[in-house]
Amino acid sequence: MAECAVGVEDEQPVGNAGTDIGAAVVDGPPLAHGGDTLGSPLGLRTVVYDRLRPDPSQVPPTVTRWDNLVDRDDLVAAHLDLASYFPPATGSTVAPVTAPALDNGAKPHDAQHYLTKKTTGRIITAAVPS
Repeated sequence: MAECAVGVEDEQPVGNAGTDIGAAVVDGPPLAHGGDTLGSPLGLRTVVYDRLRPDPSQVPPTVTRWDNLVDRDDLVAAHLDLASYFPPATGSTVAPVTAPALDNGAKPHDAQHYLTKKTTGRIITAAVPS
């Protein structure tokens, strides 16, 4: 898994960019307040999604934003749009927002390819408190 912190507020991360199975910890640090999933396996029903708790899954109430980046050829990211899998928590409107598909070339699930895209940089930069 590759992660990079996108900001710090009161010595707590305000968001992370995570890829691979680490993104499955949606109630923990990767999406504690907001973050980005990169080639996320969260939509893999029998392998990941059906094992998430609480069941049914939803966006954790502490999340203030969730950007989902995906390469159409990334087999790990079996479902490109995660919004139907993770509805907003009660009283919230935050749902995963999938950016236009990225092209990571011959390595569609490679974290370095996700993290070096301009789209990823723009989203992460916008999330960092000024």
